Amino acid sequence: MIDIFVADGELKKIKLDELAKHAGSKKKIWVDVTNPAKDEFKQLKEIFRIHPLTVEDCLKKGRTRVKIENFDHYLFIVIYGMPENSKRLYELDFIIGKNFVISNHFEAVDSFDRLKKNQDKVSTILSKGPDFILHKLIDLEIDRYMEVLAKYDDIIEHIERKILEEPNQQLISRIFRLRKKFMRIRRIAALQKEKLLELAREKHPFISERLHPYFRDVFDHMLSVTESVTTYRDQLSGALELSISTSSNKANEVMKTLTVIASIMLPLSLIAGLFGMNVRDIPFAEHRYAFEIVIGIMLAIAIGMLFYFKRRGWF
Repeated sequence: MIDIFVADGELKKIKLDELAKHAGSKKKIWVDVTNPAKDEFKQLKEIFRIHPLTVEDCLKKGRTRVKIENFDHYLFIVIYGMPENSKRLYELDFIIGKNFVISNHFEAVDSFDRLKKNQDKVSTILSKGPDFILHKLIDLEIDRYMEVLAKYDDIIEHIERKILEEPNQQLISRIFRLRKKFMRIRRIAALQKEKLLELAREKHPFISERLHPYFRDVFDHMLSVTESVTTYRDQLSGALELSISTSSNKANEVMKTLTVIASIMLPLSLIAGLFGMNVRDIPFAEHRYAFEIVIGIMLAIAIGMLFYFKRRGWF
C-alpha cells in the first residue's frame, strides 16, 4: 500500500500514477510505502532515479543493517523501530531527496498512521521540507522505544520479587528470553545512536542545518534508550544470579538435612546390625527387656546427635 502526500500551498493526497508529474516540480512530496511490492517500487525507482542497490535493500525484510548512504541525488537511511507486542524490531527505510522523502516498511507503523490521519499537521511539517517530515518520523519511532521500555520496569520488578519468593524453571527461561531481547535492542540502539549523531553533526545536502539541534534531541533520546536497555539487562543478569544463588541455597539446605539424617541413621544402623547378628553371647540377648534397652540406646544416640548438630549450628 502506498500513501502519497504533495504539499504546494495546500496538502493533496494523490495516487501512484499521478506521482510522475509532481516529482519534477518544486512541490514537496512524502511517499509512505507499507509492505512494498516489486512493481510499485519499480515505478518509484524510475520516478526518483533510485539506485538498484537501494531498491534491493528496501525489498529485503529486516535484513538491512542500520546505515546512512549518500547517493548523487538522495540520502538512504535505515533504522529500526520497536513494536509493542512483537519479538523482533521492524526495519524502517527512508530515501530523502531535494523535494521528496520516501518512508518504507513491511508492516503498519502506528506512529506513521496517526500522523497521516492528521493531515493539517502533515501539511504544516511537509511545507517546511521533506527533511522535516524525515525528522518527525524518526523522532516518533525513537520516542516509541521509551514508551515500550517504560513498561518493563514493572515486569522486571515482578520477576525479582518472584525469584525471592519461589524461583522456578519457567521464571529462569523468561529471564533468558528478556535478556536476549534486550541484548538485541541494545545492539541496534548503539548503531542508531551513532547514525543519529551523524545526522546531528555532519552536513548532508538534503538535510537542513536548521534540523541539527532537533536531531541532537533525537540522539539524546536514543542515548537514554541505550542506557535504559543496559540497566534492564544488568537487572536481569542480577536476577538470574539471584535465582541461581537461591536455588543453590535451597539445594544446600536439602543436602544438609539429608546429611544430618544419614549421620544419625549410621550409628543406629550399626547397632541394629550388631544386635541382629545370628551369634551367641550378644549383650542383653537373654534379657527380658532387651528390645526396650536397644531402642532406648538408639533413641539416646539419635537425640544426642541432634543436640550436638544443633549446638554446632548445622541445621
